[in-house]
Amino acid sequence: MMSDEEIIKIILSKELKVPSHIKEGGVLLKSLWILKTAKDNTPADAFSCEGISKIAHKILDEDIFPNSISKALSRAGKKIRRHGNGFYEIMRSGREELEKNNKDIIVKNNVANLFKKIKKQDEKEFIEEAINCLKVESGRSTIIMLWCGTLYKIYHKIESKGFNNFNIEYLKRYVNKNNKPSPIKKIDDFEYYPDSEVLLICEDLGIFDRSQRRVLEDCLKLRNMCSHPGKYKPKEHKINSFIEDILENVFN
Repeated sequence: MMSDEEIIKIILSKELKVPSHIKEGGVLLKSLWILKTAKDNTPADAFSCEGISKIAHKILDEDIFPNSISKALSRAGKKIRRHGNGFYEIMRSGREELEKNNKDIIVKNNVANLFKKIKKQDEKEFIEEAINCLKVESGRSTIIMLWCGTLYKIYHKIESKGFNNFNIEYLKRYVNKNNKPSPIKKIDDFEYYPDSEVLLICEDLGIFDRSQRRVLEDCLKLRNMCSHPGKYKPKEHKINSFIEDILENVFN
């Protein structure tokens, strides 16, 4: 069996970068990361609380007492396997927990970057609500709030083109439509216009090209899936893709 010092020496030789969210995380998250890192980079599979503590001191530059690690791992459930000799091994669900945590951080960072790009208060309020939704892991509400903020950004783009120009293009495209909504005079008037129609008129006004409009229509479809009753819940990669699309096509 390898000694703790030998394991630490191997890990240090890899010059691994500790993710910032691991440094800022709790004892359980740090312990899981150490178990994964040690298992992936050394011949050993399982590690004691004392060994985890020593690795934390060297790699994380933090003193975590073995009894704190033991208490944290006792709450890990199937994320770890406890060997009879008091050693712990990370399991598949533990790796999935680390991966999910990493994806969550990426999404939160992307939303934070989006927030930095926003100047107008009405847009900002919706993105703040989206951030709050993310904090409680409400993916559907996050998508809905992000789309609301996106719409207000689109409305301001239309405003810069002139509401009258929007009204002219709308009448051209929907000349035969019955029960047309009243012409736009202020942003609040968009409440009576379907989002899909607004996107089409934006293409007519040159705000978006056809490919951008289609990307945003896909974003709208995801928003609609999230707003209607059902079992669908967007995963982290869906939320992240949604954010990347609105950043690139609307908030650029």
